[in-house]
Amino acid sequence: MHKVYHITEPMLEGKYWAELYLKGIKREAARLKLDAVRFDAPDGVSCEGCAVIINGVSKDWTAAAVGAVLQKDCVPLALTPVNLRGCSTIALDFYNVYKDMLALFKKEGAPRAALIGALKTSFNDDVKILAVSDYYGGCADGHIFYNDAGLAQTFEAFFERLGDYDAAAFVNDVVAFNFMRFLKNKSGQNGVRLRFGTLASTALAEFFPKSVITEKFDCFQIGAEAVKLAAFLQKSGNLCEVAALVRDKKRIGGDNIAGGGCGAQNAFYGDTAVESVFRLEKLLSACDSADIGILKGISEGKNYVRIGLENYLSEAAVKYRVRRLRGIFGTASPRELARSVLSVLSAPRDEN
Repeated sequence: MHKVYHITEPMLEGKYWAELYLKGIKREAARLKLDAVRFDAPDGVSCEGCAVIINGVSKDWTAAAVGAVLQKDCVPLALTPVNLRGCSTIALDFYNVYKDMLALFKKEGAPRAALIGALKTSFNDDVKILAVSDYYGGCADGHIFYNDAGLAQTFEAFFERLGDYDAAAFVNDVVAFNFMRFLKNKSGQNGVRLRFGTLASTALAEFFPKSVITEKFDCFQIGAEAVKLAAFLQKSGNLCEVAALVRDKKRIGGDNIAGGGCGAQNAFYGDTAVESVFRLEKLLSACDSADIGILKGISEGKNYVRIGLENYLSEAAVKYRVRRLRGIFGTASPRELARSVLSVLSAPRDEN
């Protein structure tokens, strides 16, 4: 095998998680001295007998892509946790992550838990929903707050029933961050006592309160593992429907726990709250401690000379860093840049 083949769902082009999968695929392919070959569409696959990594999130597109790859006498490998006929799969072990999260909620005296932000079009979220359903004895009715019409409506629906729950499990850290911001703006969180848990795949999670239960969702690593599995499947020739699950060693419940239809998918990425978070995520991923110190200084009205002295940088270095961060974030104003980042650092707070 001198090549690794892959295809990405069109609406995921340039999107955060899909890009991390692709980076993992390309990095591992380079390490193994393989050419990473991309197909633009499932019906364009032309490599009889080869394994094709399918990077999709919506049910309809992924299922159709698997079918198209099989028709080309190729071996499909989908980045999904759900078994599909004739298809091998590799994904995060979503079911056990959320099973462990709910069990920890219960152990810590917060047994009444809800799942927030699930999409009905997502295979990944189907597995999270199953974990919640099993937790409630096979019926999760009323405990799943779907993202059908934007996160604002999802959060409002959950807020109306806040008194029914002790804990909230979020489908990802972008949803979790937005809910914490929503809750702070809504009530100041006065009197609110909720245990939070979420997958953590963005730099934003680094700024969550320590009481938030998190488990790493490493899309880059899953992409890399997919390349190795694709090579194995292609070499074998006889294996099909191999299901591989990936989980971080620092898992929920372990000693190193952190803290104590494509329409709906498009709606998620098109949600203004989500877009703003991904802009901030891109910026925060490019920041080091000196950058954060500079932004704090700007927000406090300090000049570049003083900011440089406090962060052991020259005035020219401060100006260069500010220009770089403004270019990443896409703003002409250093103060707007500082306000945006510092709102992230101060927004997520709970009182657990």
